[in-house]
Amino acid sequence: MKANTKNTIISLLIIVAILGVVIFLSSLATDTDFGGSGYVFLLIFICLISGLITVFLRLIRLIKNTETLLYNFIGTFNLTIASIFFIWEAFLRLRNGSFTAINFFGVIFIIQLLLGTFILFDIYKINRIFSKTDKKLN
Repeated sequence: MKANTKNTIISLLIIVAILGVVIFLSSLATDTDFGGSGYVFLLIFICLISGLITVFLRLIRLIKNTETLLYNFIGTFNLTIASIFFIWEAFLRLRNGSFTAINFFGVIFIIQLLLGTFILFDIYKINRIFSKTDKKLN
């Protein structure tokens, strides 16, 4: 098993654990403290900001090694959160039978979907293209 695939599987296991903790904390929360939905919004915000920072650092070439677990985790995390939202939204729209315009949260999740897709595409495809051109130059 390649390191990239192994890192993606480990990332998915970590994401499942994080989502389990967030769901557990949301069930224990009261409205007087952070609130149950506050943990979910905090998770979405951390996911979005970490994805934006990571893609920015990769585009200005401060991140050179794409085979790290952290880089893979951030891409998988963004893609997973966005996918969960779109599946949930699709079920709600099918149940209600109405299609509405994309709201502010839809835009956030579209950005997360693009960030996660870019990072994972960078890990699995673009990095291979760059490594082949580097070998030809040497």
